[in-house]
Amino acid sequence: KAPLMAMADQRSSAVWRRSSSSSPSSTPDGRRVVAHSISQRSRRRICGIFEEKMEISLLFAVVFAAMVALCAGEQEILGYHNNKGVVFKPTESSSFQLVKLGNVNVTFLDHTNLLGYDGQDMALLGKYSVETRLGMITHCNSANFNDVDGIIGFGWADQNRSAAILKTLTQPARPHWDITQRASFEPMPRKFAFTASEEVGELQLGGYEPDSIAEPMQLFPMAGYAYGVNVTSIKFGDTELLNFAPSHDAYVGEFDSGTTCLLLPNSDVNGTFAKSPFALLLERQNKGEAFPLVYTIGGREFTIPFQECVEPADRAMILGDPWFRKWIVMHDLTDLNNKKMGLALRDPKYKLGVETDHASTLASASSSSSSSSSS
Repeated sequence: KAPLMAMADQRSSAVWRRSSSSSPSSTPDGRRVVAHSISQRSRRRICGIFEEKMEISLLFAVVFAAMVALCAGEQEILGYHNNKGVVFKPTESSSFQLVKLGNVNVTFLDHTNLLGYDGQDMALLGKYSVETRLGMITHCNSANFNDVDGIIGFGWADQNRSAAILKTLTQPARPHWDITQRASFEPMPRKFAFTASEEVGELQLGGYEPDSIAEPMQLFPMAGYAYGVNVTSIKFGDTELLNFAPSHDAYVGEFDSGTTCLLLPNSDVNGTFAKSPFALLLERQNKGEAFPLVYTIGGREFTIPFQECVEPADRAMILGDPWFRKWIVMHDLTDLNNKKMGLALRDPKYKLGVETDHASTLASASSSSSSSSSS
């Protein structure tokens, strides 16, 4: 068993919140991590407690600005409250190191602003205990963070000083931070999966849980600047929503577990489309039509029920929560020159929220991933 996150009063569950917009398995090593949720339309955030010489309460959210941040308890957090009173107190950690004051200044799309400083300490995610740098949040201007304690970004950036925790987890050292992990540390395979229901979300470290899928994992080239894939068609009944202009044949859809709905471009995106995809959908729905959305990715069709919400965006196509509720979504960065996204229907019999450590599934998961890759 390998719990990642916990509420203040019991070390076995976690909460997240959602919003309509924001910015990701057992696994090849069989590692699953669990979070329980409260359904709210605010940016999805997951709280947790990581223990390694001290308690650190963290929030998990996949944001494109990959970072690790904690709310530090010594200073006032403006516009924010934490009724649980669970904040990280650097003075109570024997392993904490101050790195640089005033070095954290992050603003999200909803204008939430976080200010703070850089620190360094130990974090424990399942079996992966790593020394890493942390952004210590001392000021927050938004109630969206109420009762949560920070951020873990599972985004990826390959720069030397990248703040991505995924980078720290998957290599034995961060030389530009003067960090070398202990000799017993085994780096995590550079892939993970995420899936969710209305009540429970699950982060699968090191790959995906073979028992969670109802079909072979299908792999697609990663596209765009984040965790995206090339979408070549979206059909609403007989209506094609992606009417590409000449010289265009695909548009990047980005997977985002922090977006409650599906987002479609509400413009022609500088001539990419003959007509706004969202406007076409709205036009058909205003005529009383009700069909599922059928996305085509890599020649395969993926159907989203009509009941799922769709919202307009200026340019973005976001594959939000509805995708994670239906599929196991894998993010495979094993080969940084050939990054892949994976999709497989979740087995309806699979129970979310049960932490596991199936080391015996390593071989089967690896072979499954390999066969899918070759196809």
